[in-house]
Formats: sequence, C-alpha cells, structure tokens
Amino acid sequence: MLHRAKEDLDNSGIEGVLSDDIRRDVLRKFAFTSAYASVSAYYYDHEASELQKDGEYRSMMIELLEEIQTLANKADIQLIRDLV
Repeated sequence: MLHRAKEDLDNSGIEGVLSDDIRRDVLRKFAFTSAYASVSAYYYDHEASELQKDGEYRSMMIELLEEIQTLANKADIQLIRDLV
C-alpha cells in the first residue's frame, strides 16, 4: 500500500519517500518545527534570520533542540546526527 502511494506521488510529479525509520524521521521534523515555532513565532515574534545569529534567540533554540535530543536518546531513537 505504501509503495502504491509513493508511486502515485511520483507519477504526479511529487517525490515520494518511504522512510526506513519513521519514528526517527517524524521526530526530526517535529524537533525543527517545534523549536523554531516556539522561539521565532510564539515567544519572540522574530524571523528565522534571528536564529542564525549568536545571541538569546539562537541560545533558546539550541536549548530546545537539546531537550528533544535528550528525549530521542531516552526513547532509543537514533537521529543519525545531532539536532544541534
């Protein structure tokens, strides 16, 4: 069934990707979205460029990513590379 969905996406011009580890991939996407949304939009109302500069906003983003990395480690989810 998943291969059929991938094939349908590919035939529609959308790259379909089948994950070999869905827990890892979902957590990686969640990590970025969650940390970015928390720091840039909700708490500080800043654009992404502010997260690329050293300072308070980048530090907060890194702290949030480190927390998610800790959760991944506790859940035995290998993220391939560190989030930070």
